[in-house]
Amino acid sequence: MLAQTKSLPDDPSELRSIAAQLVATVKSQALRMKKLRPYLDHGFLELDNNSAERSMKPIALGRKNYLFVGSRGGGKSAAIAHTLIETAKLNGVGPQAWLTNVLGRIAVHKITKLDELTPWSYAQH
Repeated sequence: MLAQTKSLPDDPSELRSIAAQLVATVKSQALRMKKLRPYLDHGFLELDNNSAERSMKPIALGRKNYLFVGSRGGGKSAAIAHTLIETAKLNGVGPQAWLTNVLGRIAVHKITKLDELTPWSYAQH
């Protein structure tokens, strides 16, 4: 825009046209401000969905591999394992450390206290 100001037209009608374009741009941005305001007011909101896209990437990459799980039961086992691993990641827990801890404790753990074995409970320790 600064480059254009060096060579402003001498014709007033062209100048009005440029001014009208500028006004239209400002009005358009003012209308968008309502949707932009929450992102400015709350720093924790993200402007894009990159984190969601990244979390889905392993599923998309593994989709073809899941065709070769061998059986329906194998597919269910793969889905359970994937769910556990991704849940641990979402809770900020290393999946390998959490699964090692759980597998070491589960045999003697009381069934009424299974919630202590969840990734979010492990993250609090």
